[in-house]
Order: sequence, then C-alpha cells, then structure tokens
Amino acid sequence: HGDAQWRFTAFAEAQVAAKHDDVDHHREQARDARAEAELAEERAKRAAAEADLNERQASEGEQELK
Repeated sequence: HGDAQWRFTAFAEAQVAAKHDDVDHHREQARDARAEAELAEERAKRAAAEADLNERQASEGEQELK
C-alpha cells in the first residue's frame, strides 16, 4: 500500500512540475511575442519616418522643377 501511495505522490509531483514548466513556457512565449512586437513597432516607425523624408524630398524636387 505504501508503494502505491509513493508512486501516486511521485506522479502528482511530476504533474505539478510539468504544469509549472508549461506555465513558464507560456510566459516565455509571451515575453518573446512582446519583444517581437516592440521591434516591429520600431521598424514601422522608422519606415514611416523614411517615407515622410522621401515624400519631403519629392516635394522639394517638384518645387525646384517649377
């Protein structure tokens, strides 16, 4: 009987450990996704600034042609 109880306890502990690993994994994925989103936002800001600069240069070029 004691052996069965020990096996059950070991199994329950393994399940809890696996659940903790799962939670940690999901937190890590969330952190990675947030970091990727921040990078994408930075790239989008840079691309928008570059587009604005190109538009300004195009407008200035047009003014010089007039």
